[in-house]
Amino acid sequence: MNEKYDQELRVNLSGVIGEKYRLNVHATDKSHMELEFIDHIGFLPEEVDHMEADVWQEKDKSDITTVELKKKPFKHIYTADFNRYNPDIETFSAAMYMVAEDGIRYPMYEVKNGKVENYVGDLVTYINSIRDRDYIIFMAARDDISAGVLPEEELALHKLGLKANYAELPRTGYYAIIDGNDVIEKWGKSIETEGETSDGLKYYIKSQGHDDGNTSEIVIDGENYADERRGLSIVIYDREEERVVQSAWYDISLHYRYSHTEY
Repeated sequence: MNEKYDQELRVNLSGVIGEKYRLNVHATDKSHMELEFIDHIGFLPEEVDHMEADVWQEKDKSDITTVELKKKPFKHIYTADFNRYNPDIETFSAAMYMVAEDGIRYPMYEVKNGKVENYVGDLVTYINSIRDRDYIIFMAARDDISAGVLPEEELALHKLGLKANYAELPRTGYYAIIDGNDVIEKWGKSIETEGETSDGLKYYIKSQGHDDGNTSEIVIDGENYADERRGLSIVIYDREEERVVQSAWYDISLHYRYSHTEY
């Protein structure tokens, strides 16, 4: 049975995304707590309906309160004041979300014990987690993977042995196969390939840009593991277990959209 879930994206405050977004925690004493989310250039995607936060005390996670952040007039600033919840600042924790028009919540930040947790974009964290493992890695793009790609994301991909300059591949097909020291990588309007890995694993990959079919496939032993949405699909084959163990999808254009599937 597959277990599918959205991963939490924790934004790096000092990185590129941090130049667009920032989350401040204001505390004047142990009875006053305010979250302030700043969208510096009005970058929030149109699909976002509002911002909200789940708040709780680390010492008592059973009592979670959800509060909507209110937008200040004429400013790209959203705030939530927690005075009435009598928070203890030293153990105050929260998870802040973008909430899409369809009601799906996409995590952005975590606050633990009154401090904002700083993380690099989740694609970087994920790529680093699959490096130097006994895996065969398959990738395929659909629609576009260039708009919004971050330098640290491109660097992480290059550390896998890839060479593409993703920011210069707008609405372009792209696929990659990383099989130990053997790396196959190609980009173009509409591209496909099939073959066998060093382990005899049969695969078929197809990738098309926005104007050239707009689809992607990563077929391994007859099953397609690619996501149907715009972005980059990644499939992990574990040599030791001799099976696909995970697939992931990242909409690089909108950094709050991604999912993982465990097998």
